[in-house]
Amino acid sequence: MKKHLKSGAFRLFTFLVCLVMTAVASGINTFAAARTVTSTETCPYPLCTKKLMVSGPYGLDSSVIDSAVPFIGGKTYKYVYENHYAGLEKYRELYHLYVIYCPKYNHDNASIFRHTMTLMFPCHDYKVTGYERYNGGQHYTSYICDGGKKFHSDAGTDVYCLSQGLCGENAELSDAVMSSLMATYDTIGCGKTKRVLEDHEWSYGAWTSEDGMYHTRLDTCRLCGETYTQRTFHSTSSTSWVSISSTQHQRTTSCSVCNYSKTEKADHSWTYSNYTSVNGTNHSVKRTCSVCGYTDTIQQNHNLVYGEWEYYVKPSGGTDNKNHRRTVSCSSCGYSDYEYGAHTMVRDFEGYRIGTWSTYGDTHYYSDHCSICNFSVKHFLQHVYRTADTVYTNITATQHHVKQTCKDCRWINEYDENHTFTNTCEPVSETQHKFTDSCICGRKNITYGDHHDDDNDCYCDDCGYLMTRFSVTVPATLSLIMDKDGNVYTPTNAEVINCSTADVEVTSVVLTPKNGWTVVPYATNMANEKVDAKKIGLKLRDSESEMGDVLPLTGDWIAPRDSSLLLPYSAVVSATSQPITGTNVLDVTFVIDWSD
Repeated sequence: MKKHLKSGAFRLFTFLVCLVMTAVASGINTFAAARTVTSTETCPYPLCTKKLMVSGPYGLDSSVIDSAVPFIGGKTYKYVYENHYAGLEKYRELYHLYVIYCPKYNHDNASIFRHTMTLMFPCHDYKVTGYERYNGGQHYTSYICDGGKKFHSDAGTDVYCLSQGLCGENAELSDAVMSSLMATYDTIGCGKTKRVLEDHEWSYGAWTSEDGMYHTRLDTCRLCGETYTQRTFHSTSSTSWVSISSTQHQRTTSCSVCNYSKTEKADHSWTYSNYTSVNGTNHSVKRTCSVCGYTDTIQQNHNLVYGEWEYYVKPSGGTDNKNHRRTVSCSSCGYSDYEYGAHTMVRDFEGYRIGTWSTYGDTHYYSDHCSICNFSVKHFLQHVYRTADTVYTNITATQHHVKQTCKDCRWINEYDENHTFTNTCEPVSETQHKFTDSCICGRKNITYGDHHDDDNDCYCDDCGYLMTRFSVTVPATLSLIMDKDGNVYTPTNAEVINCSTADVEVTSVVLTPKNGWTVVPYATNMANEKVDAKKIGLKLRDSESEMGDVLPLTGDWIAPRDSSLLLPYSAVVSATSQPITGTNVLDVTFVIDWSD
């Protein structure tokens, strides 16, 4: 539906007969002549023989007095639009104005011209001049008025005669006269324009599926060319589910608007009935798909329900793995049987308890129970006493008290018994040792004694102490034999015997001549010495005499413990005139000390 916009443009057309008409402005409701156009047609009414002229607005509430245009009177078009069209703006929106003047001669007063004036209010006749997009829902339509024969149908009165000409002053034209006028005179468009915001007039395209949820179509405004892509959810319907295999069924879903179609598959949704036991692990069951109605029979594992374990008394010759049992049943088909098992024994947390077992004396016991069923058993054992946990207390010279604790149950056993001594002997000095008789309870008897070595092994026979003893034997004499030729002979068995408790060492040898003899160096050539010079030189081991009474020692002079030090020796002696028998010519002094 077209909507009419208000416009500020307003035109009046006036017919004039051979005179110039002047309108005096009077406020907002004063109208001035817009234009004057003279037609070539003759007025068709018998009262008027003049040419018709079309002019601008004419007639006011006040009198129009002019030397050429006397007062006319009657109602003006201002009265008409204010009383029948609710104001100027409403009038201008709907209509434009024609004013027709018919001048005539008044026989009573030849000098006065009177007019028959007719006001016509035809509707604007708008023609479209173009469209302009506004948004996705509307566009602007531009119009221009280029005609106007139609009259406003609901106004009631559209044409007024304001003089006593054709129909009488202030009277309406008849329909016949009005139609004659409109047929005779083509109304001229007033040129009024308007720009109206109107809804698009859509031309709809075909729906096309976009995806599994939507379809689209292209809508086009047939006036302005605006396009809009419309997107909506599918309007779907589905066929019934049909079984296609033992595991699946399918159906087809399609959209009633577009070309969308989809076939979907799904697994059967089972309900089960008619369970029948087959064996110890399976039963058979009828199953039906609650969606498509497919039915078959299959085997399943039992839905097992287990009872409580209980102690089972095995029959004679029964197997060891049947110590307890429980019921096993299927909650679906009613199958039932027993399951057997071997005990799993666990030591009770309460530990050992004191018990009496007459055969073996005082005992303790512990309990084992099966962690699966309610079976339990007691085990009796003798107490186990550990020496480390036994306490001995000395009470008399002959006895002590014994307190024993069982390592398992902590039972305490107490009694008295005689001491059991262990004897030890240990040295306490260079000359004495100590005898100790010890009992496990701590009782001790101590006596002392002197070291003694009856077996001559240098150790005390009681305590094994190495006795400190310096016992060395040296030769009593060192004999020399000299023949008439001056040769000197010595024995080969001279030695120092060491019976001390440690090694000893010869630290020095002192030579003291006797009976007028003199010690000379061993290297002396006695052939050069006088007879009866009484000179002697001595070599003992590797050491040779020099001038003086000390023998310079060289080499090893140690006599090990329980061993001896050999003393090989030789001498040089000056010649004598008479034989010498048993004469002491030289004292040899050995200085012996402990070896380092």
